Amino acid sequence: SLSGCTNIAFPTLVLELMPAGLRGVMLAVMMSALISSLTSIFNSSSTIFTMDIWRKFRSHASEVELMIVGRLCVIVLVAVGIAWIPIVQNISELFHYIQAITSFLAPPVCAVYMLAMFWKRTNEPGAFWGLMVGLVVGLVRFVWEYAYSPLPCGEEDKDERPDIIAKVHYLHFGILLWGISMIVTICVSLVTEPIDDIHLQRLLFWNRFSTSKRIDLSEVEDEKNPPPPVEEKKHNPLADDYDTLPWYKKMCQWICGIEKMTGQGDEHEISDAEMRALEEKQTSIHEDTWVRRALNVNAVVLMTLAIFLWGFFA
Repeated sequence: SLSGCTNIAFPTLVLELMPAGLRGVMLAVMMSALISSLTSIFNSSSTIFTMDIWRKFRSHASEVELMIVGRLCVIVLVAVGIAWIPIVQNISELFHYIQAITSFLAPPVCAVYMLAMFWKRTNEPGAFWGLMVGLVVGLVRFVWEYAYSPLPCGEEDKDERPDIIAKVHYLHFGILLWGISMIVTICVSLVTEPIDDIHLQRLLFWNRFSTSKRIDLSEVEDEKNPPPPVEEKKHNPLADDYDTLPWYKKMCQWICGIEKMTGQGDEHEISDAEMRALEEKQTSIHEDTWVRRALNVNAVVLMTLAIFLWGFFA
């Protein structure tokens, strides 16, 4: 076709060879996988924006505000996805497109994550600039590659794209991008202030079983920048009886997901001791012996099965 060589073996198998019942099952499976992937992406993206970006500007935002911001973020992401459909329609092989996008965006995250796990000298400026440089390089390659029109099938010898695009596969470029991000992270971390060991307990692979107390960096920042004094609690209009509200207010609260977030001022406040116990329980990696062995055996079986299926059907 004019949009490139498309592998039609799987669509032919589903549409022409499979019986009617199995075609419906296959369609249901594909739609379920698509919906699951989209919901996880939207939820993760809205959470990252709300908790890591919005709270930087609104450090004392209420739970209701954060909920509304998260819902609005999901709406923006859906709009961006819809606007991106015309671009995806010009792609000959969607699977390769998805893998290429992953190779352009994921290597910086992988590099920073690996360094943060195994090298205690990694700090916030190094991670930030490693991610930013990797993101810029990946976006440049993405825009540069898809700025060219796809070649018709069988005319690959007429490719006039630069060698960095035509001869460097996106998987090989992912390796290069991973190395660039790692080098930038290491260099910036070495020329900036390191993180004290007291903040790294149980955060590295080498001290994951440490029992020493860890002080979060957020606690140090709170000591340097104490929050404003707590004002007297004012009447919260959202805390009114939900059943007495007019229908349009109920609809707005239902859309924003705050119809049940009432009476927050009367909730039990967690004490410092309860908070420490809760954090210790959440951050503990202790496992019973039989649970650890069962998980290890299952992991080996699943990896072996996946490698066999990949090699057999590749």
